[in-house]
Amino acid sequence: MSLLLEVLNLRKSFAASRTFLAPRRYVRAIDTVSLSVSRGEAVGLIGESGCGKSTVARCVMGLVRPDAGEILLEGQSLAEARRRRSARTHERLQMVFQDPYSSLNPRMSIEAILMEPYRIQGKLSAREMKERILRLLEEVSLPADSLSKYPQHFSGGQRQRISIARALALQPSLIVADEPLSALDVSVQAQIILLMKKLQLTHDLGFLLISHDLGVVRNFCTRVAVMYLGRIVEEGSARQVLDEPRHPYTVALREASLPPDISARDRLNKIQGEIPSALEPPTGCHFHPRCPHAMARCKVEVPGWSVLTDGRRVACHLYPQDAAVAAKIDQG
Repeated sequence: MSLLLEVLNLRKSFAASRTFLAPRRYVRAIDTVSLSVSRGEAVGLIGESGCGKSTVARCVMGLVRPDAGEILLEGQSLAEARRRRSARTHERLQMVFQDPYSSLNPRMSIEAILMEPYRIQGKLSAREMKERILRLLEEVSLPADSLSKYPQHFSGGQRQRISIARALALQPSLIVADEPLSALDVSVQAQIILLMKKLQLTHDLGFLLISHDLGVVRNFCTRVAVMYLGRIVEEGSARQVLDEPRHPYTVALREASLPPDISARDRLNKIQGEIPSALEPPTGCHFHPRCPHAMARCKVEVPGWSVLTDGRRVACHLYPQDAAVAAKIDQG
């Protein structure tokens, strides 16, 4: 598989509200994040709310400008392409949002919503646009008479199908999906996952799926990156990360997703405290105040990357650091 998306050493902070005398403080949403998505691959970015995963998605889409780092799509800098106002950039990269109702204009018919990307592009006749949007509806399993209706006439699952159809309109290479299933019932989630899998195979699409639901990620993604307080702490295949986690935080995430029982609760009790504030993140390893395996060095030294025998990478002092790989990752 050829490399589609590369995120290299991404950083982003937001100014926090301040009082009259207090100095300006900043929330560090992303703290040196690197990840990649290959063509036809689905990569999941998981973690608790507030860990920065949605900020990564918005930086990739150009909705937020990063403070540092580089984002490449098919080897080309997205920042440079956006400075040139390249229309091709918008064609290759599309997004599906969490709430399909708020992301669809309630005053526009489904026909107008699906035709809008083609009208902006300005390359097709009215007849060609109509043919294209009818094919889009067929691909997402919605009837042709949906065109005359409005978003409020559809269920949540149907609205998300419309959002996916709109994202497919310009035949993108990559779709960024930010919690696209969290507002849907479990049975509807399964249908949308099957739809995304079908479209991924049909169009050779790359997906970056942002989610806190490990079950959704397990069913859809081939590779997973785990994020905690602005940093990626573990990355590998979905089977490796979700079935046999190595980083203490990933272990806690997995156990939290299991059916409640005594043994799971006993293990979770070892994870102490709340998530630290991103205004004042802990020194060293961000997870050390809650980690049952924390050592003295964890409080002062940011862990480098360790590459395990199964190929996954883990940022934890419990494992010997691979200096060569860590340097390569840090340098992008």
